[in-house]
Amino acid sequence: MRVPAGRCSLMKPDRRTAGWWRWLIVADFYIASLLLLIAGFLKAGESGVSELLQNLLERGALSLAAVLFISRWQAWFEIGIALVALSGWRPAWCARGVALLYLFFAALIAVATDGYWLEPIDCGCFGASVPQAPAYLLILRNTVIAIPLLFAGPWLAHSLPFGRLCRGTAR
Repeated sequence: MRVPAGRCSLMKPDRRTAGWWRWLIVADFYIASLLLLIAGFLKAGESGVSELLQNLLERGALSLAAVLFISRWQAWFEIGIALVALSGWRPAWCARGVALLYLFFAALIAVATDGYWLEPIDCGCFGASVPQAPAYLLILRNTVIAIPLLFAGPWLAHSLPFGRLCRGTAR
């Protein structure tokens, strides 16, 4: 396939290579959005501050105002971005937003552990309902979910079922 001068070959997926790879990215998009939705609903009913935010406050990485703001609005932000992503509105931008949210929390976990990657930490991802896991597994999970979504824009715009319904917004 020849690429015109000044055009990236990733602008539109090639039909020959878009088979299983496209569906893997679409599955990652839906799974990541559903996980955000479930995590948001589980956290919305709980009160208090998660252990991750408490660790960040103790280390001085976040101020008390930032910790209170995050603990109050994180669940509702996750629910909102998940619902917008699942609706199919601008899937490329929603995929990048979901990916950046996952990478942001991976960075917060890395800062909270202070280099002790094997230390079990309660990230508060699904509220208080899950057992603690080593920090490197949480960082790896968030990174593996996020990296394909950062570069999935052209693939998602042509693959989502809702993208076909909203043809004008599926760029």
